[in-house]
Amino acid sequence: MLALLVLAAQAASPVTMVDVVVDPATVQVYIPAVGRSGLRALQITDGTARWHRPEATTPLTVAPGILIAQASGPAGTLTVLSLDAATGDIRQRCDGPVPDWLVTTPGRSHSHVFAIQAVMLDADTVDVFWAGRTWWGEGEDPGEAILAASRHSDSGAFRCDLTTGRTRRLRANPPLALEVPAAVTLGSMTLRLGTGPILAPPPDRSLGVVVSSPEQRRTLQAVADGAVVWDVLLPSREPHGDPPP
Repeated sequence: MLALLVLAAQAASPVTMVDVVVDPATVQVYIPAVGRSGLRALQITDGTARWHRPEATTPLTVAPGILIAQASGPAGTLTVLSLDAATGDIRQRCDGPVPDWLVTTPGRSHSHVFAIQAVMLDADTVDVFWAGRTWWGEGEDPGEAILAASRHSDSGAFRCDLTTGRTRRLRANPPLALEVPAAVTLGSMTLRLGTGPILAPPPDRSLGVVVSSPEQRRTLQAVADGAVVWDVLLPSREPHGDPPP
């Protein structure tokens, strides 16, 4: 079964889900650690951890031998890394310009929403598209002046040269509204996004976190023959109320 699964995975095309990139060529799946405290590569067949890259936060897309990931960066910068897909080693870093107010944590919180998408043009070039919005989310009404100052909305795009690390703004900003699958099937195994209790992981891939609320129980599950073979926690993307109009 294992050999057949590997062959089926390697024959498939890469798949991007929310916060998850499936790489058939390396038979690995890339996910953000809980709290976005790094990026993890797991073996598709059994969920074994292969590598961890602390500088990266969110996988974006994969090409032969290359994983593109978002990374933490200073205000006014959207940082993207080119990683060796098999080892997690950093090949190149690109720092794209964004507004200082932009909160670049993907998903929605009580005071912001942010989306990012990367498209590989060739082995040396990736286009990065982003959109973000902020608003007052601290509870009490602070008055119209502060409310107005907290409201921002913008989108943009830049092109990254993976050879030099240089970036340049793009004028066209296509909408970030592409549909992404919630599951992908590789041979006899299906990887799917799920919620609910997490299976107890074996010692060599301990999650090292305490699940204290239902919001945290967002998982990636590997299912074969109707049973969950392995699963792992993903960062929460649960909304905390609707943004103001």
